Amino acid sequence: MDHIGLIVSDLAKAQAFYDAILAPLNGKRVVNFPGVSLYANHKGIFLSIAQKDGAGHRDGTHYAFAGENTKQVDAWYEAAIKAGAKDNGKPGPRPAYGPNFYGAFVHDPLDGTHLECCFKEYEAPTESAKYKLSYFDGRGRGEQVRILLHEVGANFEDIRLNRDGFVALQKQENSPLVFGSVPLLEEGKFSLVQGSSIMSYLAKKNGLFPNNTKDGQYADSIVMGAEDLRTRLIDLPYTKAKSSKDGKSAAEVAEIEKAGEAVKAFVALWTSRWAPNFERILKNSGSGFAVGKSLTHADIAMFEVVDAVTNALRAFFPGLDDKATPLLAKFMNDIKSRPNIKKYLETRK
Repeated sequence: MDHIGLIVSDLAKAQAFYDAILAPLNGKRVVNFPGVSLYANHKGIFLSIAQKDGAGHRDGTHYAFAGENTKQVDAWYEAAIKAGAKDNGKPGPRPAYGPNFYGAFVHDPLDGTHLECCFKEYEAPTESAKYKLSYFDGRGRGEQVRILLHEVGANFEDIRLNRDGFVALQKQENSPLVFGSVPLLEEGKFSLVQGSSIMSYLAKKNGLFPNNTKDGQYADSIVMGAEDLRTRLIDLPYTKAKSSKDGKSAAEVAEIEKAGEAVKAFVALWTSRWAPNFERILKNSGSGFAVGKSLTHADIAMFEVVDAVTNALRAFFPGLDDKATPLLAKFMNDIKSRPNIKKYLETRK
């Protein structure tokens, strides 16, 4: 439960009473509307009192449930309406209740009780809000972030670093590259590195994070698993493996053959471990998505790394197919067919 609302017969006397008893709890009256007052502490609003027949609450007690994110508030409202509740305020930001307040309101269908679900860490987007994503002019560890930003229609600057630009960024005083590496996401004065962390952050801000803690952690684990596979791919010497042996020294030929063996070992690992596990993730979900019944950052991370791996491997093994993983094949087609992602993929560098 997030907060409750009480109906009082005399608002002025109630204000004096609750001002007095909530002070020891560090609670204070923070907002006064006509007929309604709101009380909050460091965690946010926890009590509203309203004049009987006053604005906002005409009868009954008001109960507000706590949502973990805006997506959950939206889902709560949709479920309530489907269950017969009467709309009393569609999901959205409520700046009058605070700059980070997002809520939805209904009357229950049995007794008309005033119900609410709210999320108090909502950050309302503005026209000036803009992300900056810095990464090399290639896909690598930055591509999953680009795809996510395109999917949600974010306003962002796609900064493609060359080697000199990367070194200059590293050498900045108080450089935002905490670990000396990219991708780097910047949002005003806030900066964040590490691809998996960036994916989780953007998902939470843009409605792609699962509705509950367990699903959220599971989605994050898939993103990190995809990063593990991506690291193996990036470290794979497939460029050397494709080199011609003609005119090379014995030592150079040995290096090319060694690289070829590494690629073969990677293919064996892909077909025996990674592809079947991605297939199992989708089978266990049963929804066509990795987690839950809607798109999350886990889907985008999984899509991007599978796309990168299969494209790289087909350069060596044209006959590589996805017959053993039909759910994964359908998943890949579904994700790349999403309008915003499709548009980006058709025009990306």
